[in-house]
Amino acid sequence: MGSAPLNLTSRAATVTPAVPRSRLTCIYTLVMASGRSAVLIHGGRQGGWLWVRVTPLLRSAGWDVYAPTLSGLADRAHLLTPAIDLATHIEDVRALLKFQDLHDVVLVGHSYGGMVITALGETDALPRIAELVYLDALIPRPGDSAFDLMPHELTASIREAVAGEGDGWRVPGRTGGVFGLTDPADVAWAGARLTDQSAATYTDTLRSDTAASSLPRHFIRFTDPALIPDHVVDRARLDPTWTYAEVAAPHGGALSHPNEVARAILAAVQ
Repeated sequence: MGSAPLNLTSRAATVTPAVPRSRLTCIYTLVMASGRSAVLIHGGRQGGWLWVRVTPLLRSAGWDVYAPTLSGLADRAHLLTPAIDLATHIEDVRALLKFQDLHDVVLVGHSYGGMVITALGETDALPRIAELVYLDALIPRPGDSAFDLMPHELTASIREAVAGEGDGWRVPGRTGGVFGLTDPADVAWAGARLTDQSAATYTDTLRSDTAASSLPRHFIRFTDPALIPDHVVDRARLDPTWTYAEVAAPHGGALSHPNEVARAILAAVQ
C-alpha cells in the first residue's frame, strides 16, 4: 500500500482508526484555518463507509466532517426503489446542509458523487458551498449522464447487469469489481458493503453547471491505475480555473491510501 498503515487492529474492522502523530504533523502544516465543514459524497454502489479512514484525518486537522449515505445504498439500502434518481441524491445532500445549518462547506465528491456535487450548486444550497473537490470523480456538463462519462466498457457491463440480474432497474452492487483495490482484506471488507443502486441515478442527465462553475473547483485524479477517462479529466486538467493534482492510488484510494487522500484534499483547499 502507498501509505503507512493506520493504527487499526484489523484492516477489515469497522472502527474509527487512530491517527499517527507523525501524520498529524504533516496534515496540520497544510491547513491554513480550522473549523471548516467538509461533506464527503461517496460514489456508486458505495456508502458513507467509504470514508472511514479519511474522516478521522480531516477531523484531526480541525474540520467538521459529514459522510452521509445516499438514499437506497448501504445503511439506507432498505429504501431502494426504482424511483430513486439523481434528484433524490441531490436532495439528500441539500437537506443535510440545511438541517445541520452548514456554511462554508467543502463538498467532496468521489466517482458518481461528482454528478451530485455539480448539480447541488443549482439548488438553494449554493450560498452554503465554498468549494468543490472532485476526487477521481465524474465532471458532468449539461446533458451528460453518469453513463456518458464512465469508461465505455464499464458502462456496457453495467447496462448488461441491469438488464439481467438487475430486473431492468437496479445496478447490482458488485458490477465492475471493487474499484481497483488489491489488498485482500480491503477487497473483502468493501465488497461485502457494496449494494445495488437505482439505474435512474446513472441515466439522469445534468441540467446545468452554471452555479458549479462559479465556485472554486479542484480535481484530484487517482492514477494507479487511472479509471476516469482522459476526456473527462481534461475538463479540469486543461482548464486554468481549476486546480489539478494526482495521487498514485486506485479508484478506491480513500480506503487504500487514506493519508495521501486526506493530504490531497487539504492541500487543494488551503
